This record gives sequence, C-alpha cells and structure tokens, in this order.
Amino acid sequence: MKPQITRHRFLSEAQKMEIAALVDQCCRHDHTRLVYPLEERDCTHYLMHAPQGELMAVLAILLYPHSHVECSAFTAPVHRRKGYFYDLMNEAEDVYEDYDVMFLVDESCGACVAAMEALGADLDHHELQMELDMEPERNGWGPASGPEFCLTAETDPAIPGNLHWKLFQEGSGGKNLSGSCQTLALSRGHVCLHHMEIPENLRSQGFGTRLLDLLKEVLARDGITRILLQVSGDNTPAVRLYKKAGFRVTENLACYLY
Repeated sequence: MKPQITRHRFLSEAQKMEIAALVDQCCRHDHTRLVYPLEERDCTHYLMHAPQGELMAVLAILLYPHSHVECSAFTAPVHRRKGYFYDLMNEAEDVYEDYDVMFLVDESCGACVAAMEALGADLDHHELQMELDMEPERNGWGPASGPEFCLTAETDPAIPGNLHWKLFQEGSGGKNLSGSCQTLALSRGHVCLHHMEIPENLRSQGFGTRLLDLLKEVLARDGITRILLQVSGDNTPAVRLYKKAGFRVTENLACYLY
C-alpha cells in the first residue's frame, strides 16, 4: 500500500504533537534548529502517513505578507531519498502555483540540498537565522512605552497571526513615526520578526535598539519565549543591531526559490 497524504487547514492537538515529534527527530539528526509553523492559521499542511499510521513526512505552505510563500518540510531520516518531499510538493501545487516558493535550507544537510536539486529550485542568496530566548513576564499584554517613545500594534486582516508594530517618538509637532516591524506567530510562544524598518534619515541614531527593546518587553508580557528572524549575512549593520539586542546566530541558511 502507498503512503497516504492528507491536507489540513487546521491541525488538531494530536496532529501538532506528532508533527512536533517528527520535527524534533529531524533536527536532532541534522543538528539544526529549524521550526515548523504549528500555530500559524494562514497555512496549509500536508501530512504523509505510512499504511501502519506512522507520520513519515510533513509539509506546510505559509503565505507571507507579500508576493511569495514559504515552504517548510520535514521527512523522517529513515524515509528520505524516496521522493516523498516531491510527492508532497505535487500535492500542494494548487496552493502555491501563483507564487514564488521560498525554502530556507541548512546546506550542511546533504538530503535537503539534494531535495532542492531534484525539485529544480535555484539558490537565490544566503541568510542567517538568529534567535532570542526570553523569560516570559506574566503581567498581561499592553502597549510599551519609554521616555518620549510609544510602541503600538495593529492586527493584519490579510494574514492571521501577523502584527504590525510602529514606534512613535513624541515631538513638538506631535507623534513622529520612528520605526516599524512585523511579527508572525509560528507556534505557541514563538514568533518570527520580519520587515523591520527605520526611516533612512533616522538610522544609526539608536531607534532600532529602542524599537527592539520595547518589542521584547511587550512580547515577554504576552508569554512569548523565543523570537526568530532571518537576515542577509551581507547586511552587517542589521546583524550588529540584532546581536546588540541579544540575538545569536543559530543557522547559516541557503534561500532557494522555486
């Protein structure tokens, strides 16, 4: 009997547990810290089970706030090089056919690189994955502020779980926008920081540090324990800023586009 592929817009708690176990098995085998979007609501999941019921492989297509999707996929080490990743991609084709698909791959994993080559994906650039582990502050969610600064958040109606953050500074003419970023929920307690932007005329003046400090304060209050981000390894100022804020490099990743 052939493996069975099922498609899910929402995962049950039992499915989340078996996916988490598979991801942990793969990360331990490959010595990586990649994650799977278990809690993301705007995501389509494809699960491949063996006839006996074992979860062999899983793939998620996650819509990002612009014109591409990100694919996250894991195959149990004992079931690799059997074409299962390719089978899952074929099953998901109707979801991503109108978008560029981005894969973040650890190049030290030969199986992952081989899968990209078999799929025909092209190496686009290299990125660093950085993480910050935090101790949650159970004081309730609320806006963060400091001397002359205020951080606000707006929900994204197009992308569930995505928040738009804006840093304002009080001035003689009122509140002035001093920076912005977005966070996307990946799993319970984990968010991805992306699209951080400081106006060009305000860069190198400490506004990025202020934005990150206030953001960490708010996320910790909301029970977030880990912030992840990807940044180009060539973007030295951004890497320096994130390291100053406490982030550490956990993976050197290759970004493939398909």
